[in-house]
Amino acid sequence: MGVPLSQLKSRGWIPDTDDLDVTEAAVCELLEVKTPTDAPAFAVAARRSNSQEQITSKQMLWLGRVRRMAEHQDAESFDVEALRSVAPQLPREVRHGPESLPKLPGMLAGCGVRLVFLEGMPGGKLDGAVSFIEGGSAVIGLTARWDRFDSLLYTLLHECAHLTLGHIQEGSAAILDELAADGVQEHTNSDEAEADDQASEWLFPGGLELQAFGEAWIEDTAECHSVHPSCVIGRIQHDYEAHALLRSRIPKVRDKLRAAGLMS
Repeated sequence: MGVPLSQLKSRGWIPDTDDLDVTEAAVCELLEVKTPTDAPAFAVAARRSNSQEQITSKQMLWLGRVRRMAEHQDAESFDVEALRSVAPQLPREVRHGPESLPKLPGMLAGCGVRLVFLEGMPGGKLDGAVSFIEGGSAVIGLTARWDRFDSLLYTLLHECAHLTLGHIQEGSAAILDELAADGVQEHTNSDEAEADDQASEWLFPGGLELQAFGEAWIEDTAECHSVHPSCVIGRIQHDYEAHALLRSRIPKVRDKLRAAGLMS
C-alpha cells in the first residue's frame, strides 16, 4: 500500500520527522496495525456504492484518522433505538442552515454516535463512512466533499440509516460511501438503496411530490417539511437532472464548520 507521507505530515496526521522508525510507528497507529504490511481490519469492506472497486490507501488513511479523532470524543455506547428517535429530528434541527451544524455532534453523542468532520484526502472520493470503535461507540465521518449543505445533511442521514437498518454492527467492517453531488445516488446494492430510501423518508416524510417548482413553491415545501430550502432544491436537481438549478441558493459548509472548530 502506497502511503502519501508528505500529505499525512502536512495535515498533522503523523509527526513531521525524518526518523523512519517514528514515521512507521505513527502510520501503524493510524491504521491500527502492527506492521505496515498488515491490512487494517476496520477497512475490509469495499465502498458499498461501488463494490467492484477496492478501498484505496487514501480512503483507509482518512478512515483511520476519523477513528483516532473519534476516540477523543465523549459518547455513550451505541443505542440504536435512541438513534431511530433522533435521526428524523436532525433535518428539523438544522433547518436554518450551516449555522445550526454545531448542534449535531451533541445530539448524536447521546445515541452513542461520534460525529467527525474531516476533509478528505485529494482524490479520496469519499463523502462519508460509518464504523465502530472499541468500547461500542459508532463513528460517522463526513468529508463535506461537495461543500453543499444539502449534500452534507443527506450523507449524514444516509450513514445514520446504515446504523438503524443494521447494515453495520459492532465488530463489522466499516462502510465507506461515495455519493453524488446532490447526496442521492442510483445504487444497485440493496443496502445502499435501502439507506437512501430511509434518508429520504427522514427528510421528507411521506415523500416529496414535485410540481412546477418556482422559488415560492420551494420555500413553501421546505416550510411544510421543516427543512432548509436547499434540501428541496437538491432533490429537484437530482430528479430532473437540473444540476445548475438555483445552485447559488445552496449554502457552502466547509468554512462554517472550520469556524465552529468542527472540521480539520
